Amino acid sequence: MGKLFGVIGWRFLVALLLVLLTWNPTRFSYISWASAHVGAAWKNGWADEKRTVALIAFVGVVLLIAWGFYLQTAARTLGKTGVILAAGLCATIYWVLAVYGVVGLQNGTLLMWLALVLFAVILAMGMSWPHVRRIWAGTTEVEDIHHK
Repeated sequence: MGKLFGVIGWRFLVALLLVLLTWNPTRFSYISWASAHVGAAWKNGWADEKRTVALIAFVGVVLLIAWGFYLQTAARTLGKTGVILAAGLCATIYWVLAVYGVVGLQNGTLLMWLALVLFAVILAMGMSWPHVRRIWAGTTEVEDIHHK
């Protein structure tokens, strides 16, 4: 069981890192960084910002690759029903936290952070589900047999 939580934990941390590096309510995200520098380059001329804009483009492509991998894997693993159930689980987590007064509707920033964390939970569930199913059900996939 400890191995299962290690598998899920690492996948959650990577998903959370991906989500929060892409956007978060602070100024420390890819979206904030890119919009500030590309906007300045557009306004003041590209010559001053050409190195930064090239780096922004590179990091953007890396993030797109990571998002493509995570979203495709999560969608394929969970399927439509699994994605709906995972989203429903996250929505009810928020609901319970709101009903018990842990999270208030007035604090927009806290709601954004919670939504980002819950989105990372959905991505991590998609990345971890085959391992969870195999450990809980005690089954072996064909690919597992060939790699032993």
